[in-house]
Amino acid sequence: ARKPEILNALANKVSRERIGVELMGMLDSKAPLRALSLISDFDLTKVVFRVPLDAIPSPESDRDSGITLYKETGFEEEAVWGNHGLQYAANLEMQIAELDSAVSRISHLSNQTIYLSAMLQPLHGKNIINLKGRAEPAIVVLVRDSLKLRLSLANDILNTSIGCEVFSQMMKTQRYDTPDPELRLSLGKLIRNIKGLWPLSLKLAVATQSCNVSDSKGCEKITQLINNWGLNEFYKLKPMVDGKAIMKIKGIKGGPKLGVLMEQLWDWRILHPSGTIEDCIDYLKTLPVPEIPVDNSKKKKKRQNTNSVSTARIDN
Repeated sequence: ARKPEILNALANKVSRERIGVELMGMLDSKAPLRALSLISDFDLTKVVFRVPLDAIPSPESDRDSGITLYKETGFEEEAVWGNHGLQYAANLEMQIAELDSAVSRISHLSNQTIYLSAMLQPLHGKNIINLKGRAEPAIVVLVRDSLKLRLSLANDILNTSIGCEVFSQMMKTQRYDTPDPELRLSLGKLIRNIKGLWPLSLKLAVATQSCNVSDSKGCEKITQLINNWGLNEFYKLKPMVDGKAIMKIKGIKGGPKLGVLMEQLWDWRILHPSGTIEDCIDYLKTLPVPEIPVDNSKKKKKRQNTNSVSTARIDN
């Protein structure tokens, strides 16, 4: 499989859909880590996790990173991030095996989500620009376009990666030793965004830090804070005051202003877990209506498009 002609045949004659299906089957086996190891041993990472041919790298995201995602041949350079990802997967598997509580918290997640999250974590923060000039997270592009897997899986892996970076930063700075309202708010907002993926993100954060003792203790302290603050299932809660009630109380219509106010109410709820609906409404009344700057560029572009259509009709 290491021969160039075989690699080229696998890359160009086997459909991306088939590669994605085979990878999912391997990860769903009893030895998913062994599957990833074999892919690396046979130099197949560059084939399996191949960047789509209609994508080019984002200079801003790859500058001085030591990671090249795309070459003229269409193969990404896997030597750096592939090896790191495999090590993260091995560390994560060890973390899960050692802590029964971790297994119960991520038992609802598939092996595909768990091991692909570890494998692709080194690509966090890296973007790929497609031919339309749009920058997209490399993780999403690889899962959705290269492996042809469902978008929901790509988003789960991306959210796990985002959570992992936040938890990693908390461990590095030992932020958990000062449990103040700011930390509580940060954890609550994160868990509300990544939902039930937060335990996996937390374990992956330890895995990326070589599983040392201090990080394991940090993981336990962060978990304890989340549980004590009642944030472990915060994402399941429904708003105390819905959008219609907010618009009526504040005298506004839907749109960005409503979104800002709803976020402020969620922040208040994170900091006031015992607050009632009446308390929430009282707080809402004290909030000023947010001022949203008008984006005149969109109106100008829309006006230009309208003028172009009118001119075309006159010419016809």
